[in-house]
Amino acid sequence: MKLYEAQETVFKLLGGIRHPRMATALKLSEEVGEVSKEIVEIEVYGKTERFEKLKEEMSDTLVCLIEMANNYGIDLAREFEKKIAYLTPRAEGWVKDFQEVLNLKRDKLD
Repeated sequence: MKLYEAQETVFKLLGGIRHPRMATALKLSEEVGEVSKEIVEIEVYGKTERFEKLKEEMSDTLVCLIEMANNYGIDLAREFEKKIAYLTPRAEGWVKDFQEVLNLKRDKLD
């Protein structure tokens, strides 16, 4: 599904319901916290059976982000394309400057 389709799907799913913009921001924060909680359960406590719950929480987070974008009239696909265009020239430098150290950290932490 493309981003514009996801935005339309969430808009149709919620029908005439429009949560206050502040509520969508708070709900997004809550959902990100739930993603973090599942990562702790998996990574710290070794509860690999929580991976399905992690996927659910990530999906909840995406739905909240999409609802927020809809409430503010933001075209996520267009903004994502702009962000990628902005980041593309910088990414080469990141690879050069950080790839080795991040690989070492991933080996240690993952």
